[in-house]
Amino acid sequence: MKTDMVNSPYYSPLLATIVYHDLFDIPLTAWEVFKYQIVDHKALNTEYAQTMEASHCEEERRSNPIHKVSPGRISFLENMDAAREMLSQSISPTPSQSTASARDDKRNIIAYPAIINALNVLADQGIIAEKNGYYFLKGRDAIYEIHIERLKIAEEKWHAVRNVVQWQAAVPFVRAIFVSGSVAMGNANASSDVDLFIITEHGRIWTARFLLIALTFSFGKLRSSRLGGSTASKCCLNHFITTKSLGLRAQSLYNAATYARLIPVAGGEWLTRFYEVNAWVGDHLPWYARGNDGREHAASSNRKLMQSAWRGRMQKALEILLAGLIGNMVEAALRSIQKALIARNALTPASVTAGRVVASDEELAFHPESPERTILDNYAKIMLESNFGKIPEIRSYTKK
Repeated sequence: MKTDMVNSPYYSPLLATIVYHDLFDIPLTAWEVFKYQIVDHKALNTEYAQTMEASHCEEERRSNPIHKVSPGRISFLENMDAAREMLSQSISPTPSQSTASARDDKRNIIAYPAIINALNVLADQGIIAEKNGYYFLKGRDAIYEIHIERLKIAEEKWHAVRNVVQWQAAVPFVRAIFVSGSVAMGNANASSDVDLFIITEHGRIWTARFLLIALTFSFGKLRSSRLGGSTASKCCLNHFITTKSLGLRAQSLYNAATYARLIPVAGGEWLTRFYEVNAWVGDHLPWYARGNDGREHAASSNRKLMQSAWRGRMQKALEILLAGLIGNMVEAALRSIQKALIARNALTPASVTAGRVVASDEELAFHPESPERTILDNYAKIMLESNFGKIPEIRSYTKK
């Protein structure tokens, strides 16, 4: 019975989500399993219904724990259509979504009440374990304490860079700043830096990066391989995109899970646009097919910084000074200087094999030692060896 459970398109997405986060030593609450669930929505639409309808006999179906719903809930045997409605929510794109994000008529996601029931069943069957509302793989109890400690460290990391980030938000042509990486995941350790994902004005990405580096260095908070020293609690300016190049080509489960955790600290309204353009995130994590999710993130972020009026006026004045022909000349000069330094530091795209480096007018990404390939390999290995079901659309690595 356990084999049938873990292979079903009902339980398998929950196990896939728990397995993936286990690779980072992160246990999940029921809400987090719901929000970050990795779902084969095609299987939810068809295979689940076919499997249930093709069950050999009513007695066998009644013995399956999936049917032991709480009092007042609809019986799967009494109404299959209503049961499937409880298991999955149809999510239609809102009018505000772009054409790219509305390319599917609907997305399916296992409903939150059904997830709570399923997690309890999996725990009762000894497939996963639970402690204080957190769920994790059986035998991995130690990650609960690890995660609680790392949550505290992540909060300390954010407070260590909060002041400099407030100034970074006022740098000319910076439109949005998001905390990313281990701090955003609440998974930081003592040596962790703070990854920042930045949106700049189109045509000024090199100018904005140069000014951000100079400012962050002046605060003593710049993480740089050239500077050496400790990376702890330093700002890692490792990813820039522009207002006209929000769409990313690096489309994998690893990156979808990373971008799903972005925390807006400045320019939060851009997160909505980012998710609209990058609808592929919802292909891996269907919750992010919701058109209003970026707005929910921006509104709920307790790290959102309030920009002072005088900093805003200073930013606008400097942008006027660096506009037009003069600004174009500065941008060209800074592009040449920075590209030469990138090449000298052996961070050209051709020199990177394990990670990803991009240096263009549309995107600047510096992830030369990304663990993406290792994470996805290990994820696939655990899913297959544990017989936890299919692993749809996750084996392809980052598109370059």
